[in-house]
Amino acid sequence: MMTSTAKRAVIGIDVGGTNTDAVVLNFDKDSVEVLASYKTPTTQDVTSGVKNALISVINNALEESPIALAQINIGTTHFVNAVVQRKNIVRVGVIRLCGPLSSEIPPFTDIPEDLQKHINGGFCLANGGYDFDGREISKLEKEEIFTFLKEITDKGVSNVVVSGIFSPVRIEHEEQVYRIIKEYNSELSVTLSHNIGQIGLLQRENAAILNEALKPLCRKTIEQFNSAVTEMGILCPIYLTKNDGTIIQRDLAIEYPVLAFSSGPTNSMRGAAYLSGLKEAIVIDIGGTTTDVGLIAKGFPRLSSTEIKIGGIRTNFSMPDVRSIGLGGGSYVRQDQGRVVVGPESAGLKILEESLVFADPENIKEKQITATDISVAARISRVGNSENVQHLEHSFVEEAVKTIRQMLEDCIDEAKITARDLPAILVGGGHILVDKNQKLVGVSELVIPEHSEVANAIGAALSQVSGNVEYVKSLEQLVNNPDTERIVTEAAKPGMSEEEKENAKKEARKVIYENVHITLLTEARQLAFDSALKAGAEEKSLYVLEEGDIPLSYLPGNVSKFYVKVIGDLDILHRPTYLVSNKLKQTDKHSRQSETIEVSKQIYSSTGSSLFMDSDSKHTPDSPVFNSDGEWVLSEFDVECISVGAGILGSGGGGPPYLGKLKALKSLKEGKQIRVADPLKMMEKADSENDLVVIIAIMGAPVIAEERLCSKECQDALQCMKNVYSDGYNNGEIPDSRNSIRQEGNVICIDNYRYSQEQVMDVSSKLMGKKNIVGVMSAEIGGMNAVEPFTVAADMNLPVLDCDGMGRAFPELQMFLPLIEGMLPYPSTLADAKGRQSVVLKCDTAKELENYFRKVVVEMGCLAGVIISSLQKHDVLNKTVMFTTSLAWRLGKAVINARHAKKSTAEAVLAVTGGKVLMVGKISNVIRKTEGGFNTGHVAIKSITTEHTLKVEFQNENLVALLQSGKKEEVVAMVPDLITIIDSDNGEPIPTEAVRYGLRVTVLTLPAHASLRTDRALAFVGPAAFGYSHLDYKPCGEPMKPISDFKVMLLVVLFASFSLYGFAKGGTNLQSSIPTKADMLKSLIYNNTRATLTLDSTAFKELIQLSSDSPSSPKSVSFSVNVMSTPLNPGAGQTVKYDAVLTNDGNGYDDRTGVFTCPVAGTYMFVVDALSRPRIWLELKVNNDTVGRLHVYPEHRADLIQMSRTVIVKLKTGDNVKVENIRNGVYIYPHMYSGFSGTLLH
Repeated sequence: MMTSTAKRAVIGIDVGGTNTDAVVLNFDKDSVEVLASYKTPTTQDVTSGVKNALISVINNALEESPIALAQINIGTTHFVNAVVQRKNIVRVGVIRLCGPLSSEIPPFTDIPEDLQKHINGGFCLANGGYDFDGREISKLEKEEIFTFLKEITDKGVSNVVVSGIFSPVRIEHEEQVYRIIKEYNSELSVTLSHNIGQIGLLQRENAAILNEALKPLCRKTIEQFNSAVTEMGILCPIYLTKNDGTIIQRDLAIEYPVLAFSSGPTNSMRGAAYLSGLKEAIVIDIGGTTTDVGLIAKGFPRLSSTEIKIGGIRTNFSMPDVRSIGLGGGSYVRQDQGRVVVGPESAGLKILEESLVFADPENIKEKQITATDISVAARISRVGNSENVQHLEHSFVEEAVKTIRQMLEDCIDEAKITARDLPAILVGGGHILVDKNQKLVGVSELVIPEHSEVANAIGAALSQVSGNVEYVKSLEQLVNNPDTERIVTEAAKPGMSEEEKENAKKEARKVIYENVHITLLTEARQLAFDSALKAGAEEKSLYVLEEGDIPLSYLPGNVSKFYVKVIGDLDILHRPTYLVSNKLKQTDKHSRQSETIEVSKQIYSSTGSSLFMDSDSKHTPDSPVFNSDGEWVLSEFDVECISVGAGILGSGGGGPPYLGKLKALKSLKEGKQIRVADPLKMMEKADSENDLVVIIAIMGAPVIAEERLCSKECQDALQCMKNVYSDGYNNGEIPDSRNSIRQEGNVICIDNYRYSQEQVMDVSSKLMGKKNIVGVMSAEIGGMNAVEPFTVAADMNLPVLDCDGMGRAFPELQMFLPLIEGMLPYPSTLADAKGRQSVVLKCDTAKELENYFRKVVVEMGCLAGVIISSLQKHDVLNKTVMFTTSLAWRLGKAVINARHAKKSTAEAVLAVTGGKVLMVGKISNVIRKTEGGFNTGHVAIKSITTEHTLKVEFQNENLVALLQSGKKEEVVAMVPDLITIIDSDNGEPIPTEAVRYGLRVTVLTLPAHASLRTDRALAFVGPAAFGYSHLDYKPCGEPMKPISDFKVMLLVVLFASFSLYGFAKGGTNLQSSIPTKADMLKSLIYNNTRATLTLDSTAFKELIQLSSDSPSSPKSVSFSVNVMSTPLNPGAGQTVKYDAVLTNDGNGYDDRTGVFTCPVAGTYMFVVDALSRPRIWLELKVNNDTVGRLHVYPEHRADLIQMSRTVIVKLKTGDNVKVENIRNGVYIYPHMYSGFSGTLLH
């Protein structure tokens, strides 16, 4: 019966890929009340489904009382679907304000080609833009804007993006161009990039392009929503829910649809938090096709720590950190090669038509088995007709239930950032798949709140708004220099010693800068509060969700990037309302049904990722391609691999390889070749005096590179070097009066080199004075400089040598190994994209070169190309680190393959380089500051399995790792060994400027090359060189040995052609008295690929001899291995490697990989035993198929448990058998209590 008082209400609607959900929330009380809810299938046109849901939920609410409707909040997948399906999007013209900068990476560069066909409306690299400090790059030119606008409008393009370099720092140029565009044609639609994204030009520009491409669809959709509401006679405002869980007013949503691009997961998580009352928990949202799992903290979704890709496009706006898998109520269940598979294919919207339990009993043979059918057959839920699933075999149903549970537990494990169990909130209509009486691993309590099936709509109705601020500021801008100097001077009191005075001054200066820092952060916080209040937030509800600052390396003036995000409740109680007291007329049912018949099934997650991994996976070539000269010709996949590997070898520094990768891929698309040469083979015939190898590098701040991108700085620096030689340079002198040569300390230099009119800018010329350039080389293999030489080499048709000067990344030029070993640091050149070129003609030390160029690069805008002298034959052969480009390739390939196989990326890295895992955990603290132009500080990582914390100290690169336990602190890794922090999920390396609280990471230490461990090298790159004079260098293991991939590929090809199995870079521990041909060949391959020499004729002849021998087989095959000295804590998905080999007849077990490779076909018996704590979950696998398990649930009350598992299986020659850990936090006891053995029975 209806009451006389209308209840103040907000309606929330969430349009999903399968269902459209709606709720009415009452906001009159202190705690929000659910008045009504409704669920209906999503319709093809979206709007009619929304209208049906709206009418039904309002009528349900009116059963109790009239409602005073304040607003309607809608969340939709409509926009993300448009992008991933490449439908209903328009072409966009882009005006980039950059002057001469960023020319090598134009707009649309990293947008997938198939999407470009639909949205690329042309671009203009226009004058304008700013440097990091607000200086103009160049003046705007109105006429070039008009010219471009005419070009695109003549082609029918009416949507424009304006993206200016460093527009988040200064917005004036973008706003001026906006006015110019409106002057040209007021009907043109425009997006200014500073309104969309943060610092990072490509990602911000991409987001702006997406925004503009979606505008017509968004306008049409919202107008249809509005029309539907107006037709009902309802006159309240409409809001859309944003990606971050807050709401945006209708008119703003039309302008910024990308901000409401994918709000579904956020709505579900916020709704779950509200319904449960929990502030910290796991949210499991099971729909019809997908399951989304994420974490809530402070009642808000935990945001992703890494960049977000939407439909294959990199963006940098905030999105929730959600794991999506193809598991839902409609997921098909089938048998595949003897195992039960659930999803990712799904009945989706057609579950009522395709599922057994909803079918007519006479037609069940025509239907598909779905996860809902399994749930009913297992008596977990009661929906539909259970008689229709009684014929399903019990073992099949049981295995399917286990598979569903395993999929959920795996997803939970990936989402968690702590080892302790957390409560889980189960929401979504698909929650019927979960047996609530069975504990989920990693979950302390399973909470299914009332109205959980419409949690997403409740999240949409919870009306909160946000205020965001991000900008770059110089601390020195707020420091009054006279006052600062007075305070600092007064701090040095009479009677103090000189040392005491100096310390007092340092402390005074530190306090001043700390106060300025607080002032700037307070200013940013107030701006964010003001922004939230302007959006309608209730002032007393405002709170800071996240804030911080990141010092920017290399930049003068203590420059930092400040960011603040504020959240607050919309002031619903003081907003006008619309009274609804009479029920609304329902839409015709036949009409509704006809609208849903042709709806496409969902094949993407809520964030636009494909549910089918194969569709997103790149084709992996069988092997690298070599030309007739023996040079490695890089493919796009090779470049991708090298880019990933270079990031790992950057040890936290070196800048983003991604930008260099884009330039290299652009060169390949233009038909150029990138060739990598074996340096030993190439230099064998080189002229010792006249053949030169040029060293290529970018110098500057990584954050500047992300914003300014790259032009031809390195090509210009090389051209400058060639011109210096052509002008007669000789031993520090140049007989040329047109340039002003000056001396700064011991550095003889030219600040701005000028060419003669006769000199020709011939990029392809290989002459350096009277000498020949025969190749180029990377200065450092870590970071962006690993791939920077590729485009220079491609332009000049030169090979890149498979070597570098550091074997990793280091922050300063004097750490370049050839300079350490005595190569002269001059002449060297530095060039920016604006035409300025600086030359060092002579200097006494490499440190002087570093100091001078560091000062000049700041004047150049903190990004420049550098040519460091040049290498001759003996320099290449004796002063470089060999085969590092191919090392980066092998690292990247291993990580990419591990991702696709869903294996441990950390284990894949260590299998290539050696080293060890220092910590798997969550970043619990980050402290940063800028000293001497470098980003310094430390990051603390809390272990997920122990009470230990790992502290990693950095100066651009990671320097020292200290293991902390209570008050004890132990140094566990140090330079020059590499300390690399990678994302625990995908192996993506995380640079020092990107580490932040909450990231789930794995910290690795990798051994440095032997040439970096000499006493001479340690003086420049050891602990003392970075201020750790109290530390004596202790290597983390055997030095990283170079491996030539030219040689590896030849050996592998030969090995495959001999039809011999078991290649594993190992197998030299021969236990059998009669070694097989495979044993001998494996040993030979191992010895050769680990050696530094090229493959000589003797080795080749031995391979040929082995291939001609008649095959032999071992008389017996058996092995027994144990855990001997230290307990094992393998990560999830890692192979258990036993360190004590008792016997290995037939040499099938490889202790390097932990894998037994079957040398003889037959029937085998395997035994796995372990002494462990509860929670252990090991699986015995044959070719990645599980054939046995050892598992004890965490709730089992015991400290240590001894268990064993025996399996008898038939194997074919070459089959692989291993023990794999399934869960993080596993502890395997040593001292011969835990082992793995196998024997050939017959």
